[in-house]
Amino acid sequence: MAWPGDDAVDKEGWDLPPDWQMREYLLRRLRLSDSHESTDQLLRHCAEQIAECDRRLDEQPDTTTAEEEE
Repeated sequence: MAWPGDDAVDKEGWDLPPDWQMREYLLRRLRLSDSHESTDQLLRHCAEQIAECDRRLDEQPDTTTAEEEE
């Protein structure tokens, strides 16, 4: 028998840790079905990937011309 409010629990994730939505988002973006790593570790991994992308962008030669900058 279902109790009144069961749908709300499923929808809101009240029975899950506070970061469950962030964790689901990170797993989806990292294309993982699940991970034993904590959400903080997943966030750290994402930050490292972003830093690597920023580093690569900084290393690329500037291809803009003076006309494009104006």
